[in-house]
Amino acid sequence: MTMKFEQANLPVLDEQGVTALRSMIETALDAQTEKFLDSMQHFGLNIREFEKALQKGLLERAAGVSGMAVVYAKLPMSDQAQMRELYLTKVEDIAGDLREKYKKLYRYA
Repeated sequence: MTMKFEQANLPVLDEQGVTALRSMIETALDAQTEKFLDSMQHFGLNIREFEKALQKGLLERAAGVSGMAVVYAKLPMSDQAQMRELYLTKVEDIAGDLREKYKKLYRYA
């Protein structure tokens, strides 16, 4: 008998902050995907380095907003974890042609 992985359903503690950050992440990765990937490549970051991308303002530039790092820093740890997970899910959903073009970003080592 094997157990299937089931993601914990954590309650959102800062609904306003999470909603704002979710919108910014989705804008950066849906509407401005290639701009964001170019920036990640320019700075030599791995695609999974969410917090470094926030610190450097790469998601903000792609989304055309400011203050993402501040909003993220104010979130409780559980909400931050949910935002990291959202980001990681979104970058894995990027179209195959862009993933191929930026395959160095997706390498693990």
